[in-house]
Amino acid sequence: MYRNAVYYFIALLVILVVGFWPSYYSKFFGEVTFGQHFHGITMTLWCVLLITQAWLMRTKRNKQHKMLGKTVYVLGPLVSIAAIYVTFDFIAKVPQPHSKGVLAIHWFGIFLAASFTWMFIQAIRHRKNARLHASYMICSSMIFLIPGLGRAVRDIAGSIGLTAPPFAVIMSIPLVIAVVLLWRIPAQRQLKAPFMVFAIAWGSNIFLFLTLPYAQWWVDFTAWSGLLLA
Repeated sequence: MYRNAVYYFIALLVILVVGFWPSYYSKFFGEVTFGQHFHGITMTLWCVLLITQAWLMRTKRNKQHKMLGKTVYVLGPLVSIAAIYVTFDFIAKVPQPHSKGVLAIHWFGIFLAASFTWMFIQAIRHRKNARLHASYMICSSMIFLIPGLGRAVRDIAGSIGLTAPPFAVIMSIPLVIAVVLLWRIPAQRQLKAPFMVFAIAWGSNIFLFLTLPYAQWWVDFTAWSGLLLA
């Protein structure tokens, strides 16, 4: 699994480019907001970093891997900050009262930013354990999957006259991937831990995505969130 991680990361980048092509990459030099650029550039750079680092490890260039790895101390926090910023920037531009879909997406954005930050910190913390470090980096990449995949599936389905699956169904894909990885990796509790935590967190995320829009306290919190960058 770890040796082939470079191919997974390349596939992720392709999905992100396809998914965000209409709304971001095709308009890169056009009318794109600061928040879109901040989030889009840092997210893209993180994926490129994952690909490069996985390739360096696959080709046994450990020295270069360690040297390039130092950039995560800057890029990682920037990705987290950008994810939070774009989440609150989005909600600030949506008129109130917020629809159930908007309330759910606001939760999803906050969850993605928080879960990426946690996975990134754990990857740094366990940087001396190559496989455990790689497991957390793989989990960090899965956090990016759904925003791109959801858009790609919707656009492709629409272009051929089909109806895209419900977003909640697409959201289950990272959970399925985590369960499969738990089954495939060696039976070592330490190596399974990142995927176990990811699976539990992502399952909770799906539940809250579906239920929070009906909670008044979340409606109030989202309304307050919309005032922060207004």
